Amino acid sequence: MIRGEAYEDLFQRALRSGRARLSSVVMQELYAGAQSPADKHDYDAINRSFLRRGYMVTPRHDDWTLGGVLIARYQRRYGAIEPRDHINDILIVLCAVNANADLVTENAVHMTRWKDMLRRAGTRLSLRTVQREGSTTPFPTR
Repeated sequence: MIRGEAYEDLFQRALRSGRARLSSVVMQELYAGAQSPADKHDYDAINRSFLRRGYMVTPRHDDWTLGGVLIARYQRRYGAIEPRDHINDILIVLCAVNANADLVTENAVHMTRWKDMLRRAGTRLSLRTVQREGSTTPFPTR
């Protein structure tokens, strides 16, 4: 997503307007997926840019505890899941809520799940899902 042109305009407009925020959880995921030194170099530049502007959002203690509560509620309602497979998504969602920001993602299925769980808990998330050019998977746009 970062190297591709599919979202460059969206990303650049948000950054220029001062509306862009980046979750430290997303930054961790980017670094974990680095395939080359060039990837790491790019991620270092992104990290520095967001930190310098004060646009980095990091989960708070309450986010971690609410994450556990949401996973427990989800399991009671829908059945067992592996918490470690979902905690990053939940923390990303909560960072967006804390920043009062739209969450823009390709991960429509998972993020919609957690948006619904937050709604049930009385918290609103603005979610915007996008689809990579050439993808055949249909995603809702809101």
